[in-house]
Parts: sequence; structure tokens; C-alpha cells
Amino acid sequence: MRIDTNRYLQKGRINVKQAEYHYERDTRRSHAAEAIKNPDDLWGIRDMLLEKGRMRDHCLFILGVNYGLRCGDLMSLRVGDVVNGSGRVRDAVILDEEKTGKYRTVYNNDLTEDALLRYLSDKDVDLDDYLFTSISSNAEWRDAQRSGTKPLTVRSVDRLLKKIVNEEYGLDVHASTHLLRKTFGYQALLQAKDRSRGLELVQTLLNHSSPQVTLRYIGITDQELRDVYKKLNLGYHPQREPMDIRQTSGLYLLEGGAA
Repeated sequence: MRIDTNRYLQKGRINVKQAEYHYERDTRRSHAAEAIKNPDDLWGIRDMLLEKGRMRDHCLFILGVNYGLRCGDLMSLRVGDVVNGSGRVRDAVILDEEKTGKYRTVYNNDLTEDALLRYLSDKDVDLDDYLFTSISSNAEWRDAQRSGTKPLTVRSVDRLLKKIVNEEYGLDVHASTHLLRKTFGYQALLQAKDRSRGLELVQTLLNHSSPQVTLRYIGITDQELRDVYKKLNLGYHPQREPMDIRQTSGLYLLEGGAA
């Protein structure tokens, strides 16, 4: 039996007896940080910071999205954690996680090594110095370290990321300190050849209790969930109905489609 979709979708709307709905859901945008999902944006932010000569901010951003550390742990790094006594960038960075109290090892790749060399190569560094402080020029940086300047605070990094990602680069995501860690998790899963195995690895790297926690954390968004509903169309028969049933139902014309 052929289903007459035109009969039910001809008007494209439902006659409403009472126009006011008393049970509206709260659909305000979540304040949770979002991952940067398009690799082009990662390259764009990197290039922008390099062009402006902001090597501290460039290094912070690159290490943040490649290490996957919580912001507090990233800010606790000292020069000696990433550079050895010979002035070489370490292959492995070992730290004590503040939240879990466990030792964590992260590894440098070509891009993080490049970022560290750009940031530190023109400085007279001490291995006991904090890696990221509020002073970034060479002489002031050294003077600040000698005077016992503390590392950047998590709140300062939060403001800095909003300025870089939202204001300067113009990316429409909720930028906060977790943006770096979430971007790490999302991109690590995206690049995994075996997504199931990749999810297990990312769960372990982020120290989450379950794969579901990891998926929520790295950002299964409302838009992605919406797309599942929109593309489903269960009950549609491609051999019996036109490719776009909206065009034959009258809904297409009501929404301004071509006649």
C-alpha cells in the first residue's frame, strides 16, 4: 500500500487551539567549554599567534592541545620538566597530577618541541623557573623569576583563551581552560584508525571512569544529536517516494521554495 504523505503534510503546519505553551524547556546554551573540532581552526590560531610574535601564548596553546593536561597541571610545569640540563627538550614530561595525586607522563611531539624552542631559545632560563608566567620578554622574564613570580593562574588562562579564541580569532565556541584538554581528547579520537580502541585510549589518557563520560566530555553536541534525528527518516521508502517529500507535500512552497 502506498502512503499518501501529501494528505498529512499539505499545509506544513498543525492547527493550534491554544497558542501559549506553559512547559517550555530551558534551552539556554551550556556554559561548558567546547572542543575545537575543525583542524583548520587549530592551524589558524597557531599561525595568528606566531605572526604576532606571541611565543608564550603560542607555546601555551600548543602544549595545551597536545598534552591534554588540566590547566592547573599545565601551569605547574617548570622549565626543568620540559628541558634537560643540556638544554634539550625532553622526550617525556613526568608530573604529579594535582587532582588525582598520580604520576602522569606525556610525550613531546615535533610541534610541542618546536613551540618550546621558539619560546625558550632566546631566554636565559633556570630549570627551576615556572614555564608560564605573566612576563614573557627575556629580561623582564628573568627578573620576574628571580623575584619569585608565580605562574599564570587558571583564571588568567581562562581570560587569555577567551581573548585569543573568541575575540582575536573569532571562533564561536565557549572558550575556557577546559577547551585545551577537550580539544586534545576530541582530536585524538578523531585521528584514531580504530575508533573503539581510540576511545579506550582517550578514556585512559583523560582518566575517566567510562567511555560515556569521555564522549560527553569531548563534546557530543546538541547539533550532532539534532543531525541524528534529521537524517534518520525511518519509514521512508526511496523507491516509492520522491527524494524530497517536502517538495510534493506543500511544505517546501510554504517555506519559500521555488515554484
